[in-house]
Amino acid sequence: MYCFITKIFRRETTYFSERINDNVRRLVISNIFKTIQSPLVTTFLNAFIWRVSGSIVGVAIYNIGLHIIPPVAFYLNGLLLRHIDIRKLFAWGAILSGIASVLLIFFKGSNLLFIFLCGCILGLGDGFYWANRNYLEFKETCNEVRLYFYGLLSSVSSIASVLVPLIAGWFIVFGSFVHLYSQKHAYWILFTLSFILMFLCGRVILHGAFESPIPEKILLKTTFLNKRRLLNIAGGFVDGTPFIATLLILLILGNEGILGSITAIVSLITAFAMYWYGKKAKPTSELRAILASSALFLISGFCLIAFPLTIGVILFVLLYGIASSFFSMLINAELLSLSEEELLGDTSSRYSFIFDNEVFLNLGRILSLLIIIGIAFFTSKITTLVYGQILLGIIQILLVVSFIRRTPKPLSVL
Repeated sequence: MYCFITKIFRRETTYFSERINDNVRRLVISNIFKTIQSPLVTTFLNAFIWRVSGSIVGVAIYNIGLHIIPPVAFYLNGLLLRHIDIRKLFAWGAILSGIASVLLIFFKGSNLLFIFLCGCILGLGDGFYWANRNYLEFKETCNEVRLYFYGLLSSVSSIASVLVPLIAGWFIVFGSFVHLYSQKHAYWILFTLSFILMFLCGRVILHGAFESPIPEKILLKTTFLNKRRLLNIAGGFVDGTPFIATLLILLILGNEGILGSITAIVSLITAFAMYWYGKKAKPTSELRAILASSALFLISGFCLIAFPLTIGVILFVLLYGIASSFFSMLINAELLSLSEEELLGDTSSRYSFIFDNEVFLNLGRILSLLIIIGIAFFTSKITTLVYGQILLGIIQILLVVSFIRRTPKPLSVL
């Protein structure tokens, strides 16, 4: 068994080293630090805010701050790139993202303005981080390796999503069980770790040999809702409200230990499948896979009303995790390909597409959050989470179908 695992590891390492150059390897390593940190933010920051405030609106307001600022940061980043090296801006953004999670330590539970500002600070850091990361990935990868690159990152992210929530969730619970440290102290330790990981994430890129761009223009003039923008908005509806799964687990199934365990199981199921797909899939299968993952996203919501709530939540978290992971991986490659089609060889406009994609991705995220807040004002917590998810799924699949019908590629299912 050991020899078999070693043989596979060597084979995949050789495959990786032969296809990936030094710059892309640095992007992979940096992204690994980010993927370890990411569950601490996407899962446990939302859980912490929920524990302190007990308000769906409070969690949603934090996420609005998180998603409303990145387009502004993308624009400022474009201006700053004319004077500051991309590696420095990348590192600053990564560090600022880590600082924001530490600031939440001081959240008391009733100050919604503070929680919104923390979301804005994290959004500002994420904006600088993702603007430069997206540009570097766009520039350093090509169509021949792009699916493999994103498949690799997605599989690493899924594996990290197995270990990190499992360890972090039970770490939070364990302290109170043995009376060694409080739940709040556990969150403090996790958020400090989040800062350290983002510092390392920025440091890897800071010492790389990346060429810094000088964007001549930032704003992009095109049809308001072309197919690329529709896909961005659909992506925003998928990943704009991951806290729904978090809150349903805490409300229906129990504590952070159970939250971490379920998240880990779901991630384990998707990890190997996503790596295999990224390595073996052909570009012609992308649209079918996008539609299938979108349909699964909608089905996950209906599980909440088709089964007893406890079983429904388990099925929802499982299907939602698979659907959102695959959808995010698939549209990352597709959006870069669509951007290249629109570029028509004009590499000076590359950053404009990075900015434009971010604007419409966050538009989808904000719209999804506003829908949840709107429902929350008129219904109970459980009703908001259940029927909010179903409504988001319906809108998202309509956006995907509209995108596919505007895409001149063969698709046998339509």
